[in-house]
Amino acid sequence: MVHTVTFPFAPCPKWPNCVSTLAHGERHAVAPWTFSLPVADVLREIRQAMARLPRTRLVAAEGPYLRFECRSALF
Repeated sequence: MVHTVTFPFAPCPKWPNCVSTLAHGERHAVAPWTFSLPVADVLREIRQAMARLPRTRLVAAEGPYLRFECRSALF
């Protein structure tokens, strides 16, 4: 089953460290991931993986949409 997010998100700013499956252009665009697991399992796996990254926090979670922010140790 494919889930498509239909509500609008802010585009990536000009910073080079923002990526999105909804972005246009090479600088910010990434291909969507595909999974064979149920959505709830995928979301749980993503949350667990992101929780292991230093300086990373979940800032939004709405349905199948998760938004994380990662901070650099240099800035």
